[in-house]
Amino acid sequence: LDDLVYSKSYSAPTKGVFQMDGKIKGTFQNPALDFHFSSENFSIVGQKLSPILGDVKFTEARNSAEILGPNGLKLSYRDIKSSPEIHIEGTTQEMNLAPLLTSLMDIDSLEDYSILASSNFNLKVNRKDTSKINGYVFLPALQISLQKMDMRNEKEISIFFTNGKANFAPISMIGKGGRLQVKSTSNSSAPFDVQISGLFSLSLMQIFAPVLETLEGQTSVNFRLQNGSGKLHFFGTAFMEDGLIPLPDSQH
Repeated sequence: LDDLVYSKSYSAPTKGVFQMDGKIKGTFQNPALDFHFSSENFSIVGQKLSPILGDVKFTEARNSAEILGPNGLKLSYRDIKSSPEIHIEGTTQEMNLAPLLTSLMDIDSLEDYSILASSNFNLKVNRKDTSKINGYVFLPALQISLQKMDMRNEKEISIFFTNGKANFAPISMIGKGGRLQVKSTSNSSAPFDVQISGLFSLSLMQIFAPVLETLEGQTSVNFRLQNGSGKLHFFGTAFMEDGLIPLPDSQH
């Protein structure tokens, strides 16, 4: 993964033992590989992805892979050397994205929250500039759960990518613990630029700062989240509607 843009900043720890069998054809200069693999204990960033199995083929003109895993995971990878793009498509059902978020944002691990997503995606990644992505990601179901908070999307979420720029219709999340609305900023040059507003439980802040586990109450927010040059930026305001912040005992 060293050639991927974000691999320079983020890590994706993996564990597991694989079994493989296949064959090699062709010449030493132009070998062709065709093999099958499987694993009963594979995990990535803490997310168990086993049992998993797949078929992989490498030739001089084309690389491809078909992978099946738990939670309805189906992944198809096609790399035709004469094409400027690599094609990736697949589906998932109620896959927990929380470990991936924790790893990508390089935040302290918080074990008692989950982000369950069912998805259908079809993406084309530019071979020379992997930040240029075209295609779509559909999320029929998205659920964020943390202690007293449980929020779900009101309708299917559709995200479209054009040369790396993400755009989507307004997203509404409602449920126990608050409500949130997320809008994409269409006139922005940043790859990821959204406006977030709503009222939600302060326990949500624990995802980003587990040390705040004693926070109670609700906060109303209106801010902008922007990702440019590989860095996340926050702008806006947040108000505590009602809450409790216990302070440690001190001696004088």
